Amino acid sequence: MGYSVDGDMVTGPDDYKFRVLAQQPERQERFQYVALRVANASKAAEFYEQCLGMEEFSGEFAHITIPGTSAEQTRVVGYSSAQVPLLLFEDEAVQVIRLEQWEGRNALAVPGRALRAVYQRVVEDGHGGAMLHPIREFNEHPMLRRKRGLPPMPCEPSPEEQLRALREDPSSAPQTGTLTVAVVTDADGYEICLVSSETYDAAVAKAYDPEGKIDWAWRGEAIAGRRTPTP
Repeated sequence: MGYSVDGDMVTGPDDYKFRVLAQQPERQERFQYVALRVANASKAAEFYEQCLGMEEFSGEFAHITIPGTSAEQTRVVGYSSAQVPLLLFEDEAVQVIRLEQWEGRNALAVPGRALRAVYQRVVEDGHGGAMLHPIREFNEHPMLRRKRGLPPMPCEPSPEEQLRALREDPSSAPQTGTLTVAVVTDADGYEICLVSSETYDAAVAKAYDPEGKIDWAWRGEAIAGRRTPTP
């Protein structure tokens, strides 16, 4: 397909690197992990465990290694070993983790009640992390009605009521059809976009098209500023 290959490493169209690994027979999820280079694996894992409520799965993923990194320099964390975990690894060749704007954000979908509790935990005791953008609520119903050609209707409950409820009890669950979003940073400065899974997962499943084709040439033109963002 014309992509650069070095051993089991493939460099994709946006210069992101992917490792091609053998599928574990007992595992259904095709992606094995997402790797993040960190300054200190133990400190990084503490943030994800103490603030985001993840568990450590280093033992279950001991078969996965990062070239040039020992087991003592890695931690594997996640919400379930059946999902895609984060592999946090130290790189002795890198003394300071420098992040660029183009590196983007890691999105994590969690239940709305858990999202608000996580956000509150980061604000109160960040364990090295911090709040980047305050928690926000987006009600999906008006947009869905417009797409379906239906007349507008009042937001139920009103935005004022939703914000009041959020201030009174940050751990309360969002209303049906409401997307809750918060952006935080971890101990190394990686940006994490937390979204409520009740709405986000349903929207992704609806939008997913396994037969869809990406027009890479058009996409490249758009990124270079030679086309408008919408085809």
